[in-house]
Amino acid sequence: MIKTNISVVVPVYGVEKYIERFARSLFNQSMTNNVEFVFIDDCSVDNSIPILKKVINEYPHIKEQIRIERLPKNMGLLGARLAGLKLAKGDYIICLDSDDWIEPTMLEDMYNKATSDNCDVVISDYYEDTPTKQKLRVQRPNNLEGQKCMNQILSKGLHGSWCNKMFKRNLITNKKIMKPEKGMNVLEDLMMTAQMMYFSKKIGYINKSYYHYCIRSGSTFYSANKNNFKSILYAYDFIEKFYKENNIQSKSSKNALRIFRITTLSIVALDGYQYKIINFNNYKHLRPYIMKHPGLTRSYKLTLWLRVSGMKSMANTLIFVRKHTKKA
Repeated sequence: MIKTNISVVVPVYGVEKYIERFARSLFNQSMTNNVEFVFIDDCSVDNSIPILKKVINEYPHIKEQIRIERLPKNMGLLGARLAGLKLAKGDYIICLDSDDWIEPTMLEDMYNKATSDNCDVVISDYYEDTPTKQKLRVQRPNNLEGQKCMNQILSKGLHGSWCNKMFKRNLITNKKIMKPEKGMNVLEDLMMTAQMMYFSKKIGYINKSYYHYCIRSGSTFYSANKNNFKSILYAYDFIEKFYKENNIQSKSSKNALRIFRITTLSIVALDGYQYKIINFNNYKHLRPYIMKHPGLTRSYKLTLWLRVSGMKSMANTLIFVRKHTKKA
């Protein structure tokens, strides 16, 4: 039986405009031997899968390493990703999004780092691509100890996504890792990565960018709807439960959790205010810490500060000015 070194898990839904570029960037990797490619068709209704199959036919030398599994019903990004993780057989696993793309040596470089240093997790830098510009996002963890990396993810010091990280399989299958509810499709990766960092014994970092995270107006995180904002609030409750389950009491970790609370509230305060899904008066105790948040822009911090201070009309005025300034 051929050993599988890496499993690449890729949910597919509604990405017909982007799947060809992504698939080619994956199949043209410098390392494809002993790599399995697991595509999870989340009942996509467009031409994503036919396009993917057409591209696969151009790579006969790795065709036997590629599988496409169609789910019986649409499960959302998190459900599709979890289904893929159950199928993955590799010693190391990486989860990628099918509307992004990767540099040619990503798998080889991250796998070599993982195996040479016996890492549970390998983190790399990444690119943030918009239709008009590309921004390099350097991670540079200030401490590679597991709990410290969890703190950095929660306090926006490190990106919470799966996509710039490679995980050892037995870390993902750890029974202590809590699974978010299916349907929670915003911050769903952070809910998992924060936990896996906590349980990691050895974390490696490569100061090089491989992943192109493509931001578009239709991206899940930027889609303003009630369910997405509920998912953001759920993420905090989920992480808080994880803290309690594992009796996490250190001062630095408690501070990271508070920063994450402010992050989630600020997104709802500025972008989801119209849904009225939370009573900001319950968070007045956070006022001394909001403006000190290390990762939020001033508009997010100020809007939240105004809301928890009971200055609703001023917060709404700020949102109106910001919205119309952007349009100008």
